[in-house]
Amino acid sequence: MNDDLNWQRLHPVTVIRELLGLAWNFVGAIAVSGFAPSMNAGPLGGLETLLPAGVVALGFVRYLFTTYAVTDDAVLYRRGVVVRQRTVLPRPRIQNVSIGADLVARVFSMQTLTISSAGSEGEIELAVLSKETARTLLAELTAHVQPGAAGQQEVGGPEKGGPHPVGPPLTGPADPAAVGSAPSAPIPGIGAPTDMSADDAAVIAQTPRTVRYQLSTRDHLLFAFSSKTVAVAAVSVVVAVVMIGFFDSALPIFWMIGLVVPVIAVLDLFGFVFEVEPRRVRVSHGLFSTQEKWAQKRRIQLVEVRRPWIRSQLGRETLAVATADVTESRSTRFDLCAPLIAHRSWIDYLPDLVDPDAEGDDDAAAAIVAHPVDETLLQSVSRVSIRRRAIRTAVVGLIPVAGLTIGAASTQAADADLPIDVAWWWPLVLVPIVVAGAVALARRSWSVDGWLLSGPVLAVRRGRFDETLRVVWVSKVQGVFLRSTLFQRRLGLASVVIDTANLGSATVIPDLPVATAQGLADELVTMANRVWLVDGV
Repeated sequence: MNDDLNWQRLHPVTVIRELLGLAWNFVGAIAVSGFAPSMNAGPLGGLETLLPAGVVALGFVRYLFTTYAVTDDAVLYRRGVVVRQRTVLPRPRIQNVSIGADLVARVFSMQTLTISSAGSEGEIELAVLSKETARTLLAELTAHVQPGAAGQQEVGGPEKGGPHPVGPPLTGPADPAAVGSAPSAPIPGIGAPTDMSADDAAVIAQTPRTVRYQLSTRDHLLFAFSSKTVAVAAVSVVVAVVMIGFFDSALPIFWMIGLVVPVIAVLDLFGFVFEVEPRRVRVSHGLFSTQEKWAQKRRIQLVEVRRPWIRSQLGRETLAVATADVTESRSTRFDLCAPLIAHRSWIDYLPDLVDPDAEGDDDAAAAIVAHPVDETLLQSVSRVSIRRRAIRTAVVGLIPVAGLTIGAASTQAADADLPIDVAWWWPLVLVPIVVAGAVALARRSWSVDGWLLSGPVLAVRRGRFDETLRVVWVSKVQGVFLRSTLFQRRLGLASVVIDTANLGSATVIPDLPVATAQGLADELVTMANRVWLVDGV
């Protein structure tokens, strides 16, 4: 985001709150360093002084690295010393603003302001503020901009009493005074070229059609072949062979229980039917217990295309949607749309999943038709990230190698009669294999990861062998976060986290150059602010 904002620090009393929190986390170490006589002698003799001093210093540093800013369009929050995070909550997405006070705040007559959205990670806690500052911010944030003001457009057409929403731009904010500032040059990955005119796209989008998907018997069997189900079944067979062959198990059927997993997957989707109506979608399936679910189109937050490796080799993929409804339980949320469709045919379903009323009389559907998401145009993340991924994977793989080396050395020391061919260094021959495998996996994941901002949607592809493509409605964005670890900052990278109200995992674009990450975050917040969601989701 634009760093010319008026960043504010929390009240200095925050330092005391940070120190109490850190002291509680390190209470055991502080107690040991202060009372254990053996810790007060030798090279650790000054630990009883250094540890508390370090806690105090860390508390002050964390206070200095915590700031916030409030603009006309968003609330921004920065925090973190080693892992830094920047949170951006568009003001139209704010669901609740509350004031509270814990024991420390009450002692010093302070208050904590909590700002939350409908997203799974959309919460900012400003602890602590003076009472005057907290109440001023509360009044400012609860006085929402009315639909149609400050560039905001209410969802719904004139028949709902609100204007048509303004179509989101592709390569920059319509209002230069919007949150942050768009980069001077277009960001690669924002906007997809198309030869289709707006009129042609509108005609296609407004053409009524009925969508009905029914799972065939052949596809029932193919759906069972995913990487996870095959892995579970294979492990079950191996365990059964080991238990029967080496332990003479009397319950071989019990050890092969994993083979039931593919069978359950097939039976659960018996009679699967997916139907698209003008304003809602319906799914029904099940053999022993039939399930029927309905979801309003305006509740759809994102579309997810799942491509397990085995299923991809068969030329199939799975289409699912994530919805948000605060009145539903997680178990009844709408998820699966089409268990098996032809590879990369998901784009044909996308316009039908847009609610014409919620998005302004087919404007969004027309934009999706005019600007289809072409996966060949997805922008790759920074190539520098291969180094970070390879190091992280190699460290994980070298830990067991180090354990084997230590174990072999201990065994050799205990038994001097061991032959030379089982010397302590034998596990080290695995190091080149682990490193080569880590580099190969890093290159594979880098080649899969990509993103593209096309019309009203953001497409993000992640994975290694099992790929997942998420298509997020930008109008549904609840908050945007910029995260950078210490290693990422050394490489000039940052990750963009997009939060929606689907109450599941957030959508992450990892390892972008800092300038690209900041520009994309600015663009997403600006575009999300241009559509006013009546209930915030």
